[in-house]
Amino acid sequence: MSDGIYTALSGAMVMDQNLEILSNNLANVSTPGFKAQRPVFESVLVRAQGGDRPEDRSDVQIAQLGSDMTQGDLIETGNDLDVALNGEGFFVVNGQGGQPQYTRRGLMSLDANRRLTVGGQPLRAQGGGELVIPDQSYIYVEKDGAVYAGEELVGQLDVVRFNAPEDLRPAGGGFYEGNGAQPADDFEVLQGYAEGSNVNPVWGMTELIRTTRVFEATQKAIQAYKDIDRTLTTEVGRT
Repeated sequence: MSDGIYTALSGAMVMDQNLEILSNNLANVSTPGFKAQRPVFESVLVRAQGGDRPEDRSDVQIAQLGSDMTQGDLIETGNDLDVALNGEGFFVVNGQGGQPQYTRRGLMSLDANRRLTVGGQPLRAQGGGELVIPDQSYIYVEKDGAVYAGEELVGQLDVVRFNAPEDLRPAGGGFYEGNGAQPADDFEVLQGYAEGSNVNPVWGMTELIRTTRVFEATQKAIQAYKDIDRTLTTEVGRT
């Protein structure tokens, strides 16, 4: 059997993975704060096993799956519990076990203990702790992230940055995990706004069509190699 079929098979598998990634991006085109995922492909030399003259072949695989952290459109909602970051950085929440997670999703709500939360996770205040809003209080958020309940300062939203935000690991629900958080300073918090998804639906559909065509081409290549092997087997059997 020709090694070419394995190269074509590796291409088909990668394109199938890419179709899943692109489909997930498009499914979240309306999800606030969603960041599109971008695969990085690489060619891999594989030593063919067996035979008297083993040869290297070139396969393809996804080397890295990163997130496109460019800012999405800022959409005015008029909701006092909606905040958006204009500029760099991420809000910090206390995830499972108290471990920090990071998000650009700023759709806040109050839990039963009147803590400000995002996606059910308590928002972390600068310097640690959580942001608790007294009963019947009007919430006001300054551009630097200071949170007021009426005229009372209850804390400041913790906003951090990363040198390589694209390397953060998705944790689901618009949250990310990673190391190397540093205090952010090049941002402003906008109350009554939400950051939209940064998925470009036109680019996404174009890439989906292109990937589908490449996937179909690899399937045809696999079938062609199978036909060649079948023909060779038949001819050899007749001689």
